[in-house]
Amino acid sequence: GNTLRILERYAARIKKCTGITIHLVGFDTGQGLPVIEGEADLPSWFASGQYPMDESKLRELLLASDVVIVNVNETLEKYLFDNHIPPIGAMFLDVDLFSSTRDSLKIFKQPVEQFLPRVFTYIDDAVGSNLELYGEFNGALMALAEFNRTNAKIKIHLNRNLLPQYFN
Repeated sequence: GNTLRILERYAARIKKCTGITIHLVGFDTGQGLPVIEGEADLPSWFASGQYPMDESKLRELLLASDVVIVNVNETLEKYLFDNHIPPIGAMFLDVDLFSSTRDSLKIFKQPVEQFLPRVFTYIDDAVGSNLELYGEFNGALMALAEFNRTNAKIKIHLNRNLLPQYFN
């Protein structure tokens, strides 16, 4: 929930400067990571139930965000259709596992009208420490490669425009 709280502050600043309202929605199991599906989920690093949240505390701290408590593989598409949310312009995925990243990326199967022309997407757990050992054959990077391989029109890639700023 900390990222959602930070995004609320940015959304308030953007609204103050531009008049544009940003609708924030956070999805979480509330119980921590879901069941590990296999080696691609890095069971040597992650475990089912890891990173549980205090839902009531988070809801007290949030000012304007929606929080949906359920695994994204069960609710994402239904939530989008049932709630008629504005077009998506950015997504921040911190779901840790290959399986959860794969399931989160199913959002791009929605009709094109559900998105702005370019959707900035941050995916956590793509770069890690020497203990995490993320790679192209496990975790989020494997889910990204699978997504790009199976989708002809929509691709997710590194925004190289930001690299010079990162390394300065």
